[in-house]
Amino acid sequence: MVKKAYKANVLKKQTVHDRIKANQERFLTVYKAKACNITASCEAININRLAYYEWREKYPSFDSRCKECEAGLIDYAETQMLKNIEAGKEVSLIFFLCNKAKDKWQNVSKVTHDVPEGTRIKYEIVHVK
Repeated sequence: MVKKAYKANVLKKQTVHDRIKANQERFLTVYKAKACNITASCEAININRLAYYEWREKYPSFDSRCKECEAGLIDYAETQMLKNIEAGKEVSLIFFLCNKAKDKWQNVSKVTHDVPEGTRIKYEIVHVK
C-alpha cells in the first residue's frame, strides 16, 4: 500500500514538473516573439509575473535561456542602431558617441568639491530649458 502511494506521489510530482517545463518552453517562445516583454509574455500563456520571477530564481537553466533572449534583443537593437548610423541618422550618431566615446561626448556635467567631513552642504539643481 505504501509503495503505491509513493509511486502515485512520484508520478504526480513528475507531472507537475513536466507542466512547469512545458509552460517555460511556451513562455520562452512568446518572450522572444514579444521582445522580452514580461507582462505581455505572461498574459499570452496565462501565468502571473510572480511565477516568471520564481522560475528565474528556482530554475537556473530557465534563467539562462531568458538571459539569452535578452542578449539577442540587445544584439538586434545594436544592429538597427548601426544601420541608422550608416544612414546618417543624427540621434543614433549622438547616442553612440555619448555612450562609446564618453571622454569626448558627455551629456552630463560632473562637479566635485572637497568638503570637510561633517560640513552641511546646501545645493540647488537648476534645469536649463
